[in-house]
Amino acid sequence: MRIVYLDQNKWIELAQASLGRSKSQHLREVLEILRGARDLNLACFPVAFSHYIETHKHRNPERRASLAAFMRDMSGGLTIAAYPHLIRYEIDAALYKRFPGRVTPDHLASLNLLGKGLSHAAGIPRFRLVLPDADLTGDQAKLWRLIKAQIEDIYEEDMLSGTSRFTGEEAPRADLSAPELAFKQHLDQLASRLQPLDAETRERVLHATALVDIVQPLNEALVRHSISWIDFLALGEDGVSDFVEDLPTKRLDIGLQREWAKNSGLRAKRSELIDWGQVGPMVMYCDVVVTEKLFADLVKRTRIEHRAAVLTNLRHLPSALLHTASAQ
Repeated sequence: MRIVYLDQNKWIELAQASLGRSKSQHLREVLEILRGARDLNLACFPVAFSHYIETHKHRNPERRASLAAFMRDMSGGLTIAAYPHLIRYEIDAALYKRFPGRVTPDHLASLNLLGKGLSHAAGIPRFRLVLPDADLTGDQAKLWRLIKAQIEDIYEEDMLSGTSRFTGEEAPRADLSAPELAFKQHLDQLASRLQPLDAETRERVLHATALVDIVQPLNEALVRHSISWIDFLALGEDGVSDFVEDLPTKRLDIGLQREWAKNSGLRAKRSELIDWGQVGPMVMYCDVVVTEKLFADLVKRTRIEHRAAVLTNLRHLPSALLHTASAQ
C-alpha cells in the first residue's frame, strides 16, 4: 500500500472538490480515483500533527468542521508518527551502526510510521473512554462498546476540527509564533552567515547546527544505551558529521538549508515554515508527497536520495501512484 502525504493546501483542494466547491472537473475525477485506491487498500492518506495545527488556524468553525470530516474520512483515522518518534528511531539506528556491542537490537527503537489518531500523531497518551465500576455482559457490553467507539471517534474528529460537538467550545490554538519566528530568522540570515565561509567550514556549520537540533533526543538515547558523551565525541569531527548524515530527516534538512543558502534573496514565509518540519521528513518515509512548488524545487536541487515521488499538482497523483506501485 502506497503512503501518500498531502500538505495542508492539497487537503483543502480535495475537500473543496468533495463539497462541489471546485470548478475543476479533473480534480473531482482525481478525488474519485484516490477514494477508489483507498478503498482497495492500494494507497492511504494519513494525517500528521502539523495538519491539526494548520486546521485549527482557520477562523471559520464550519469550514474547519467540514475540512476535518473530509480528512478523517479520507484518512480513515490513520496518522503519521510524531517527529520525536522518527528521530528516536533514526538516532538508535545510527548509534547501533557505531556501537554494535553496546546498542543491542532488542533495545532499538522501532519505527511505526502509521498509527491511529491524535495520540500517534502527537506522541501523547491515547484518549480512552472508561466506564467506572461496571461489569457489563452480553448485549449491554456490546452496546457499551458501540457507544464507546462512537464517542472516541467524535473526539478524534473534534481534535482535528478544533471544536467540540459536545460543548461547542473551541480548542486553544497552539502558539508557535516564537519558534516560527526564530526559524524564519535563521533561514533569512543563513545565506549571509554561510556564503563568506569556505566550503568545508560551511558544511561544519550545517552539521553542527543539525546536531544542536537533536541534542535532547540524542542525550536520551546515549543514556538509554549507557554511552557517554566522551565515547560519542571520540568519533571525531568527521565521525560526528557522518553520524548526523546517517539520520535521514537531518540529512535532507541539511541539504535543504545548503540549497536555501545559495540564494541570498530568499526570504521565508511563515506559512511555509511547517514544510521544513513536516514535509521534509515525509519525503524520506512516504511513497508520494504532494506539496508546494518552492519546497518541491528545493528537494529536487538537493539531489539527495529520497523515497517519495514529490509532486506539486494533485492531477499527477494517480499516475504517480501507478508508477510507484509498478516500481516496487
